[in-house]
Amino acid sequence: MSLNFADGSLATIAYTALGDTAYSKELVEAFAGGTVININDFRGMTVTAAGKEQKQGRSMEQDKGHAAELEAFAKAVASGGPAPADEAEIVESSFATIAVLESLQRGGPVDL
Repeated sequence: MSLNFADGSLATIAYTALGDTAYSKELVEAFAGGTVININDFRGMTVTAAGKEQKQGRSMEQDKGHAAELEAFAKAVASGGPAPADEAEIVESSFATIAVLESLQRGGPVDL
């Protein structure tokens, strides 16, 4: 799936189970202003900029944020506070998910 944003930025998401099981399951790469950020299996991060590479993340424990997300939700419900996720972002991600199906059905891009 490719998302083209109004500011010219691009996001590409590939979901596949075709690779070797020894290879990282989840990779996130971000490119901006000559800097590359690589997150490998949510275990560590590498930042490459100005010809130098810096590894961050000392722990090999995987953290996708699920526990913190559930804790924030429970606190918001218990205290009557605001939702930990922005409602507009929830709606936007839902529209994007539905647009993927529509794009597959049409055989072409869908504007959001």
